[in-house]
Amino acid sequence: LYSVPVCLEFKGVRFPLFAVTAALGSIPPVERIPEIARDFQVDPEVLARKAEEARALVLPEDRLNDIRRGMRDLADNLSQKVSYKYAVAYSLFYQQIEQREHERQLVDSNRQLQRLSAGLRESRSSLQLKVKELKESEERYRDLFENVTDGILYLDKGGVLTLFNRRLMELTGYSREE
Repeated sequence: LYSVPVCLEFKGVRFPLFAVTAALGSIPPVERIPEIARDFQVDPEVLARKAEEARALVLPEDRLNDIRRGMRDLADNLSQKVSYKYAVAYSLFYQQIEQREHERQLVDSNRQLQRLSAGLRESRSSLQLKVKELKESEERYRDLFENVTDGILYLDKGGVLTLFNRRLMELTGYSREE
């Protein structure tokens, strides 16, 4: 409230009058100056002069209310600007967090796909090997089946001939078509 500090000296220590005023709640009225001077052990005339100097520095109540309203408006305006900037900063921060989470999920998904791809390649190689082994085994079986010295035939449950070897054709004299 004061542009120039007005001080009172008490027991060798200088106290700004605004500190005394704050302690008392206001600049002391003229009628209380003798009582306050006695309590602070200062000369009442000095205190009265200092109080008048302080009153001269204090703004009128209506001007003070205008300043208070202006300060409140300024505080609200700053608060809105700070709130807006905070909201924008928070929004950007949240977007960065979401982006990093998506990137992390993509990296995890990529790793999982790489593991699955490696597993599929391994399964494909294993399957190709099994198919090759099965073909080789089928060739050995067919070779054995066709070149055995005994005649072999297979009948289904209905008694229909489904498979036979070359030796059976030689023994029976029938051709494959017959």
